[in-house]
Amino acid sequence: MVWEYAATDRCKSIKRTYIKETNGIMFVYDITNRDTFRYIYYWLREAKENIDRDFLAILIGNKCDLESERKVLYSEGQALGEELGLPFFEISALDETNVENAFSFLIEKNFELLSKFK
Repeated sequence: MVWEYAATDRCKSIKRTYIKETNGIMFVYDITNRDTFRYIYYWLREAKENIDRDFLAILIGNKCDLESERKVLYSEGQALGEELGLPFFEISALDETNVENAFSFLIEKNFELLSKFK
């Protein structure tokens, strides 16, 4: 199941309820909006505070189809991924660039992690 929460969502208690059961997280920012990039720290902190077990996460820069409107460099996304210990992908949800790769990576790694607990 996939849940999407915007940085401006007000239903924090609902988010915390669902995030506790999370096995994999995609922290997604918009490459044309630097504020969404800065908000990744908030979401990672929320996840760590509310999930009491190991979980997988990846960092995704979305809208790579809008290169002319880019505000967050690819290298900045890559550096943030390294800083946070998160695999990094740039995707375009609009034209599906790299979307399958990002989902497949998270799913495969999640199966590997879950198989360790069996």
